[in-house]
Amino acid sequence: FLDATAQKCVNDFLGYMPISDATAEAFGNGKRPGPQGDDLHRFYFGNGWRLHPWNDAVVANIAIKVLGDSAVDTLPSLTTEEVQAAVWDLARQAQVSWKGNKPRPVTDTNGEERMEDESEAEVRNLEQALHRKQRTRINARKSDKYKTRKRGIAELLDATSEDRVAHRKWRMVQEINDALGNEGQSSKESDREPSRRLPNHAFPLRVTRPHYRHPIAGELLDDLDNS
Repeated sequence: FLDATAQKCVNDFLGYMPISDATAEAFGNGKRPGPQGDDLHRFYFGNGWRLHPWNDAVVANIAIKVLGDSAVDTLPSLTTEEVQAAVWDLARQAQVSWKGNKPRPVTDTNGEERMEDESEAEVRNLEQALHRKQRTRINARKSDKYKTRKRGIAELLDATSEDRVAHRKWRMVQEINDALGNEGQSSKESDREPSRRLPNHAFPLRVTRPHYRHPIAGELLDDLDNS
């Protein structure tokens, strides 16, 4: 997909150049041929892009390329429908990325709808980028915590192999930790409210726990962390 679209990352399509509305409209009206030449694998990302016949042709062309390359790359045997479904999913992700810095409809305080100006679109894009960065950082913390606890439990199970009661306890904690996985771990996040600064000007940390996690699980995991 990236080779066909000449992009480096499916979630970084801000600089991608899809075909124009005029080209897509002309094709839809039968006034110009379908994707060919430099546009063979070039998507249309305008209004109604998901149902536009131009993109049906582009997806089919990319699928042909994938299936043609599969003989060389020794990929698993895939049907045309399976490849096209995967291409559509990648195209959806790419389109979301592409429109990230494009103006969108907004509603003014008076209730009237208008298009964002470039500065508003840029601010929104920066806010979304910061949010993604924060989520990545939080997910990394959760993953580290899960892996650290998993190693700690393994060590405790080995150390308590002769103590049936303690061994059973850590086996139960192991089952809880495995069931929670990465997402079920609590995470420490900085509270960015100015009024919440500490005397040393640092931001306090708050611990957020998944709403579905029973409090007893947290107590057992805290006990694990202190062991």
